[in-house]
Amino acid sequence: MDLQLQCFNIIKSLCSNYKKDGASGKTEEYLLSRIQSIDDQWIDIEQRHKIVVETVEDKNIDYFTGNVFTKTKELYETTLQSMQYLLLQVRKSKSVHFDPTGMLDGTTDVSVKTLLEQQECNF
Repeated sequence: MDLQLQCFNIIKSLCSNYKKDGASGKTEEYLLSRIQSIDDQWIDIEQRHKIVVETVEDKNIDYFTGNVFTKTKELYETTLQSMQYLLLQVRKSKSVHFDPTGMLDGTTDVSVKTLLEQQECNF
């Protein structure tokens, strides 16, 4: 039970710190690292929860009556979704948009024609 509480506190701390950290510090590397950390902790919690359910006879303890596992799962899922969404946004902002429309269909933009004509004059 102590290890379960420890993992719960780590997840709670990860989520809290994630919310506190400024947007400028939430880089792709930061998000990938946080996602890995929270996933690792969640795996531990899930595995220990199965053991707790099977071995702890007194179901009137706070862990069960307070729905600690369910609340932790909700916190984990909400934070993970936020991290994944932000990671997607960070990756989108890093991509370069190149629009080749009009370049291959035989039509040439007027400004491109002008620049090409000026270039021909220079030779």
